[in-house]
Amino acid sequence: MDKVVYKPKILVRKSKIGKIAKSVGCCNAAVYAAIAYKTNSKLAVYIRNVTCNRFGGILVKKYPELVED
Repeated sequence: MDKVVYKPKILVRKSKIGKIAKSVGCCNAAVYAAIAYKTNSKLAVYIRNVTCNRFGGILVKKYPELVED
């Protein structure tokens, strides 16, 4: 049975992902993982801060995600 789980996520335009990756010095996949809160390293925390402060990212604390049991 499917269920909805609420997780935090940072919303940002796809056109800014490459710019964020270039300014931080990582790849696009690392940015996607960091803003979806799939990783929690020092780099991921830094990417989230840069995204919110310099690139206009919006933090959504309860983003719905469908999970299969």
